[in-house]
Amino acid sequence: MALSERRGKTVVQVPPWEWAFGIAGLVLVVATVVFLGYEAVARHRAPPDITVRAEPAIAVSGGYLVPISAMNRGDLAAANVKVQGDLKSDSGTVETSEMTFQYLPARSERKGGLFFAQDPRRLKVVVSARGYEEP
Repeated sequence: MALSERRGKTVVQVPPWEWAFGIAGLVLVVATVVFLGYEAVARHRAPPDITVRAEPAIAVSGGYLVPISAMNRGDLAAANVKVQGDLKSDSGTVETSEMTFQYLPARSERKGGLFFAQDPRRLKVVVSARGYEEP
């Protein structure tokens, strides 16, 4: 920083690169505030859009595990997402298992699992989201 004296007062000369960074920082802060304001006011918020997918079953001690993925394609988060899995045969539902995802953020994916006593590899696995709460 260069110092100069004018009428008995010391004046600090600010280098041009400091002005450039200061202006760039101001532009970033203003752009962020404008973007967040727009998101809060103008953007349409779609409700949670939850889909559940089952992966191939795995044998574990005491039964079978069916890994699942829950995806929220909506703009709003969901809490306590209830997921139900059914093992079905030609004659109907053989076994049901349930689990809960505590929190499923907007546009995200979470993984979990359902346990079954019967072998899901010999039956049809049907999984579905059954409900949620607003966080």
